Amino acid sequence: MAADLPARAPVVIIGGGVIGVSTLYHLARRGVPAVLVERRRIASGTTWHAAGIVGQLRDSAAQTELGKYTAKLFRDLEVETGQATGYKENGTINLALSDVRHEQLLRSRDHANRVGIPARMMPLEELSEHWPDLVTEDVISAFHVPSNGQVNPLDVTVAMQKGARAQGAQVFEATAAERLEIRDGRVVGVVTERGSIATDKVLIAGGMWSHLFAKAHGITIPLHACEHCYIVTEPFEGLPSTQPILNISEERTYWKEDAGKLLIGAFEAQGKTWAKDHPIPEDFEFDELPFDMEHLEPELERMFARMPSLGSMGIQTFFCGPESFTPDGRPHLGPVPEVQGVFAATGMNSNGILNSGGVGLTMAEWLIDGSPSRSMGPLLATRAHPFQANTRYNQDRAAESVGIHYGLHWPGHQVRSARGVRRVPLHHELESAGACFAERIGWEVPMYFDTEGGGWVDAPSLRRKPWSHFVQQECIAARDAAVLVDQSMYAKIVVQGPDAQRVLDRICGARMDVEPGASVYTQFLNKSGGIEADVTVIRLSKDSFIVVTGHPSQIRDQQYIRRHADEDMRFEVFDATSAHCLLTIHGPKSREILQGLSLDDFSSEAIPFGAAREVDLAYARG
Repeated sequence: MAADLPARAPVVIIGGGVIGVSTLYHLARRGVPAVLVERRRIASGTTWHAAGIVGQLRDSAAQTELGKYTAKLFRDLEVETGQATGYKENGTINLALSDVRHEQLLRSRDHANRVGIPARMMPLEELSEHWPDLVTEDVISAFHVPSNGQVNPLDVTVAMQKGARAQGAQVFEATAAERLEIRDGRVVGVVTERGSIATDKVLIAGGMWSHLFAKAHGITIPLHACEHCYIVTEPFEGLPSTQPILNISEERTYWKEDAGKLLIGAFEAQGKTWAKDHPIPEDFEFDELPFDMEHLEPELERMFARMPSLGSMGIQTFFCGPESFTPDGRPHLGPVPEVQGVFAATGMNSNGILNSGGVGLTMAEWLIDGSPSRSMGPLLATRAHPFQANTRYNQDRAAESVGIHYGLHWPGHQVRSARGVRRVPLHHELESAGACFAERIGWEVPMYFDTEGGGWVDAPSLRRKPWSHFVQQECIAARDAAVLVDQSMYAKIVVQGPDAQRVLDRICGARMDVEPGASVYTQFLNKSGGIEADVTVIRLSKDSFIVVTGHPSQIRDQQYIRRHADEDMRFEVFDATSAHCLLTIHGPKSREILQGLSLDDFSSEAIPFGAAREVDLAYARG
């Protein structure tokens, strides 16, 4: 007989995949007896069929530390819980088939050595010793990280569940969360199919179910499920259990030993969305999807060409299962801006296992301490914008994110799907003048002007780009004369009311007791003195300010202002981004150009550095 649900819990976690269970485990280790509710059985969504690869390197040193922590956790977990995890440090080898990928691997080696992860460039003769049947004539280099490894996803999830329960946590399977109870903008409980649990903190860790569940509550968690496929050979002799994992990013494939068999997976250039025209089935549990042989044909051909001996091996399994992908290929972590007390840890982009330990640790810190001990800037759930709650947008972008997952992330790389969502007021004028646009959080941002009419060139390179000479010309113009830049996509946040100055004084590094018409460049600071936002604040009047910040921070910075004010402070915050165009003029001739358009005085004496003025400009006033 199933145990009764508790009437109240300090934290309720929705979702029993590896991320939810890891957070439960880390909360329990810190003495917080959280409750986890799972619609079916633990790990039965996408966790169970994960490849289980454990890599440590990330984009930043802080996130790499979490990767290192995950590897250490998996090493120690079996001893702590007595539950086998299948963890082994067999290492990873990444191959370069082009000069640009070779350069990226050299940078990865240097990054690894800087953050204390032993790594090296492996001689190709040694590569052939590990993978003797591999065709290597076109391989330029091999990058080896010996301390990476692999784990059994289901076993490691069960081990963390066992460790959490031993320290007071509770897990309720076959208990689907139906809705959140929200009162005055705060979460106060979770309603499940078996009853309600009162709580003031909820973590949405529902994987591919997270988007629609959140959307039903006005919360934006952009992601969608896509198909992910791999093949598994019959067992064969000569494949040691210590076989290093192989990544061939340019062919979008990974290769690993799996219980005496070879598992080869692929991230195709253009993914295939799942559950696009229908919801995820109610009874979905440890399920597989049909293997689309035609869709995977290019990847399969590359696998068999890379290792011709596959043709004589039996293929035991053609597997396909869902994985959730986000529009920018990064997970969503931390508090959501729409409802106080609701947190997200979802959208792992097929990296759930290797992220799980670090994410669980980080979410426990967030839920207990109010903030994590490391910067999670690029992964914050508050980076999501309301338009990203659009399901069709998520479907289109998620399918492209599958291909980006194993792609080369070069500067200036551009997405192709879901373009034109938001445009600056002068978009058509800029386009007519030859502007080439890049997508940034839905905005079509003018990046440079192509005076030769060739349009945007998106070529994989870590060095000088085909468009670099255009940018150079614009920089010279800014140095010698003047340039006009349309920055209308920058967020404009109005803070007004009798206590508006008090609110901003609390969170800003600089004081806001300036005269109306003055602007202050400053930062939002946290309780540790760390920087949370980089902004310009303009005082419009005694009780009114406008905060100008980068467009990726549009939602996050509004939330930061609201949540760091006292309840008795009298003020309001509203988003005025779409209400104002923002054109900036730069260069030594800027004042001269503006003076030619106005009867107002644009001298440095009349408008000194840091001043803000309402002026006439041509026939406009503003």
